[in-house]
Amino acid sequence: MGLVPAFGDIPTIVSAGESISDTWNDNNLSIGQRFSDIFKEVFTTAIQVLDPTPISSVIFGLEELFNDIQDIKDSLEQANNAAAAHNPDVFNNFDDNSVPLPEPPDNPAPPTPNPSPSPSPTKRIDDIFNEVESELDRIEDEVIDYTNTLSNVITLFVNLFDKGDEELLNPNDPEDLELIIECLQENNNEELLNNALAAFNVANETAKQGFLSTGANKAVELLQQAMNIYTNDFLPIATMPASGLFLVFEDQSTGFVTRTTTNANGIFSGVLASNSTYNVHGYNSHSNLATFFKITTGNSGNTLHLLPKVLGNAALDDTDGEGLTDIAEFAVGTSQTNIDTDNDGINDLAELQQGLDPLGGRAFPTGIISSLPLRGEAKSVVVEGSTDELEQTAYVATGSYGLAIVNASQFDNPIILGQLDLPGGDATDVAVDTNLQIAAVATNTGALKLVDISDPMLPTVEQTINIPANQVEIYNGIAYATVGTSMYAVDLLTGEELQQLNLGGSGTVTGMAREGEKLYTYVSGSDTFSIVDISNETQASILGQLRVSIASRDVGVFAANGVAYLAGSGLRTIDVSDSSNPTLISGADNFFTARDLALNGSGLALVATEDQGLGIYDINDPTNTNNFITQVDTSGFTYDVAVASGIAYVADGSGGLQVINYLPFDAAGQAPTNVTINSLVTDIDPNQPGIQVLEGSTLSFTTAVEDDVQVRNVELLFNGEVVQNDVSFPFDLSGIAPNITPNNNQLEVQVRATDTGGNSTITEALTFDLLPDTFAPEVANTNPENNGIGENVKAISISFNENIDISQINLSGITLTSLGADGIVGGGDDSVLALAGVETPSNRRLVVLLEESLAIGQYQLTLDQSIIADNAGNNLESPYTLEFTATKTLAFSRTDFPVGEEPSSMTGADFDGDGDIDLAIAYPGSSINANSFTGNTVSILFNNGDGSFSEPVNITTEVGPGLQSGDFNGDGNIDLAVNSLENDNLSIFLNDGNGGFTQSGIFATGERPVNIPPADLDGDGDLDLVILNTITLNNFTAFNDGNTISVLLNDGDAGFTTSQTYTLSSGIESATTGDLDNDGDLDLAVLNRRNDSITLLFNDGNGNFDTSTTLNSVSPDPVTVTLADLDGDGNSDLITNNFSSSGSVYVFLSNGDGTFAQRVSYNVPGYPGTSRVMDLDLDGDLDIATSHAVTFVGQERREGNQFSVLRNNGDGTFSSPIIVEVGNVPISPVIADLDGDGDLDVVTSNGNDGTISVLDNEII
Repeated sequence: MGLVPAFGDIPTIVSAGESISDTWNDNNLSIGQRFSDIFKEVFTTAIQVLDPTPISSVIFGLEELFNDIQDIKDSLEQANNAAAAHNPDVFNNFDDNSVPLPEPPDNPAPPTPNPSPSPSPTKRIDDIFNEVESELDRIEDEVIDYTNTLSNVITLFVNLFDKGDEELLNPNDPEDLELIIECLQENNNEELLNNALAAFNVANETAKQGFLSTGANKAVELLQQAMNIYTNDFLPIATMPASGLFLVFEDQSTGFVTRTTTNANGIFSGVLASNSTYNVHGYNSHSNLATFFKITTGNSGNTLHLLPKVLGNAALDDTDGEGLTDIAEFAVGTSQTNIDTDNDGINDLAELQQGLDPLGGRAFPTGIISSLPLRGEAKSVVVEGSTDELEQTAYVATGSYGLAIVNASQFDNPIILGQLDLPGGDATDVAVDTNLQIAAVATNTGALKLVDISDPMLPTVEQTINIPANQVEIYNGIAYATVGTSMYAVDLLTGEELQQLNLGGSGTVTGMAREGEKLYTYVSGSDTFSIVDISNETQASILGQLRVSIASRDVGVFAANGVAYLAGSGLRTIDVSDSSNPTLISGADNFFTARDLALNGSGLALVATEDQGLGIYDINDPTNTNNFITQVDTSGFTYDVAVASGIAYVADGSGGLQVINYLPFDAAGQAPTNVTINSLVTDIDPNQPGIQVLEGSTLSFTTAVEDDVQVRNVELLFNGEVVQNDVSFPFDLSGIAPNITPNNNQLEVQVRATDTGGNSTITEALTFDLLPDTFAPEVANTNPENNGIGENVKAISISFNENIDISQINLSGITLTSLGADGIVGGGDDSVLALAGVETPSNRRLVVLLEESLAIGQYQLTLDQSIIADNAGNNLESPYTLEFTATKTLAFSRTDFPVGEEPSSMTGADFDGDGDIDLAIAYPGSSINANSFTGNTVSILFNNGDGSFSEPVNITTEVGPGLQSGDFNGDGNIDLAVNSLENDNLSIFLNDGNGGFTQSGIFATGERPVNIPPADLDGDGDLDLVILNTITLNNFTAFNDGNTISVLLNDGDAGFTTSQTYTLSSGIESATTGDLDNDGDLDLAVLNRRNDSITLLFNDGNGNFDTSTTLNSVSPDPVTVTLADLDGDGNSDLITNNFSSSGSVYVFLSNGDGTFAQRVSYNVPGYPGTSRVMDLDLDGDLDIATSHAVTFVGQERREGNQFSVLRNNGDGTFSSPIIVEVGNVPISPVIADLDGDGDLDVVTSNGNDGTISVLDNEII
């Protein structure tokens, strides 16, 4: 056979770094597809051109439309002829005027009398286009008249006024017309001015109002009719075979292959790397001719024109001799050494000539092989395999909708199994536990959703975890979800929050990946990369961190084989082989759009590049992060990509799920090489030959594998049986060692790697000696912890140090006992609680499910040793007992009560002896500059017994009152100590027992006195006072430079004498009492705001103090100090509130000798003011409650209206603050049981709105 022209005479265009796209024609092919493509182009152009637009666009567009209309009419005639030749039984019935369309045989049309023949689809379309052309002719005439008018105006203008070159003025440009009109107005040429104004109005007013709209709309409607006829009537009877044109572009430097076929019109598309040389292989299955040539691409964005090539078979090798040359075999993807690649009994050439698939469905062209529309926007995707290598399922987080579950077993035909609406959020990430059949979906403001996927066609929300998670990963039945810079560990079965880990810095975790027992995260904002150990379910810990600056808001993470990859403004690589010391391998060698990535395990990185599709990079060398290979354009916005079985699954936003074959399937027949298996197993008896492992233990392995194309999946085999099939890199392999049997006490472990051509390699077996397990299992950890605290406990989790036999676990061996009011086992009020069930989310963990969350109190759980055994049959040595405290979520409901203007300091006590807590509020009446005070009132608000209060009863005091309360005369009634900020003295008001107060004495103090809660400082059994002289006046200017503190000792009858005055550093702001050195008396801690320090004054037992110790680590800007035992060790720990840029609370745990450990900082909203330390959640430890009189919006300071609670974890560490809104500028909180329900409520005085806010604690 001689040489013939290649695929036609239309040149091919290759655009380097952008796309390859053009037409390779074949005269024997149907041009039906060509007709369809031109039709769509015309329709799109018509809508754009004929809509009301600037006239200049219409003029140009009309010419385009006329040309396209003629093309489509010619194509219509050719399509009709080609379809008739393809389907003569139908088209033989057509004539020039009419033809009846055939009815489907299984749905015959009902008989009608004297049926009229229907016009053929092509005739109807032709008629419509004649009408469209008529409309366009009319429009063209109007436009020509209009443009002639404009041209005449401009010509006259130029000739008359000599204003420049006529060609420089555009009659269609409104700015040029405005210039003309201005000049005409200046020269009073009325005739020309009227003509110009008329033309200007046409261009700028009439056109905008749509003077073409009537004809344009009609033309568009006609085009739509033609499209409907074409789609519904023409295509079903004009279906044509595939083109049979195959093309392969082989990168000479990398060997990367882009394989494609052309459509019915000979059109192909793709992307090639810039400045690269390619071998091009072509094959035409109709003529059985092949071609081979080379091209070199230019810079990115440049266009390379290819001249037509010739085809032939002369002198071309045909290794297997079936008549298909080796070039053709390479282009198609069939084997060059096997005449029947798919082993179906028909040789490859015969299958191609008959229109069959010689690859048996095992291969597809590179590019998008399937697009699956989904509800919402596809934003994240994960694909899970099964022990059946042919089955795999994709799970897609679908943005505004929720979750989609897709059967991805057939790459070219993914099927939606189920979609779940998760309203109110934005689903941006999904992770799956196939053992528990639970998917965790991060929906941001919609919370973390735990979804039951056991029936993939009917997924249901099992639990909603109220954390606004944006990222999620799963390991061993635990979901790790991120919010801001925090990572939460959540039990998938129970929904319990097991741990909260702060990753440091500020910003948001945008990328998270898992390999084995490590998580890798990136925080955008502080640019922090972290490695987190998750081997312990409840004690995740940061192993190492690295700052990697990336100018991108969304950064994706992938990790495998000791290297982490970051996608964001290019690619970066990090050496993570030493988890404690991650180091940067390479920064971004080129900046390009990158949002997330996945690796295929054979040297390629697939990068989600947002609106630029899917980028493919060679990452064999991690020091080179810009080795671009090719790109696949998608229709949407690529958020995420997953690789499974050698195929890419792309979450493409509005484009849905795109299935992309980014690399041709392996047709060379070469199996994977250098397949190795590496044991992570510890030899439990190294003195014996071989490797000894316990029966029933978990064995983990890593594997390395190479392939000439890529690996599809890796299987782990125990004694020849597949125990795990991993379809995605990194390959994470583990299994449970079998028990010893009479016939076998060894285990053979192998790994089988299979490439995308179906070629497999299996490793030599690793042999392990199975030893009998004689060790009893032990409890490793629990949640709640033993002797710990659990919040909203609705399940109890127990983990063991080895795998347990889950078949033995049953409720009969589990007992949960409430220890009653006394909290003591066997105290007489114990009760056994009913249980709902028990589950085993992993081989080492059981979860006891409760019928309802536990009430606040003490509990004991007992496991009988008979139900807990390892796989070798060893039971617990004795019953296991777990004791813990249950508490509830801390929440408040708010009620405001009006009081006087500018309420300030407030104290609470039972003033009227009725058993409930009343309030006393001072009104100092400060002036604008705070240098003088005018108020002289203290109000008493009597509690009605339910947390509401009577109208205030006022007491007249000295001017500028502040106050504290206590029994100062020992009569059992609570009195008031009122300091006067204006008169520099202290008054005592004695209580008559019914809430009536009488002033009994006035005592002189220093300037601007402030008193702190009274305490017995000299050990004589009565309450003494400490006065801070906080402000000194100088020429009526207030300075916060008070430097003295006075101790006023009580004589037992409310008479006070200044025993000592101590001079300290200037800027005294706050003080508190507590036993700092554990000697049994109360010491003082005095905060000096001016120099960011605290002076510790140690009491000698008689009310005398040593001032020699200073704590200097409380900067910046401390404002209050408090002492309390936060960690339960009996020592007084120290708390400061600081006006730092974001507001913080510092905690200093005491060493017990008057010294303190390094501070721990907790962020709170705005500026923290006064704190109170009480057990608000009733879990037995002290929480920190703070009012916030100042807050921030951005960098702007504003009056605050918040109250926060830092909940104690039981060890002196604190969880994130609970924030409650109160009145404006809250100060001086009181914490007490206001409504008598057994829990502690909160009330704040709100300085700027004349109210108090009562926060009813709803924990009970």
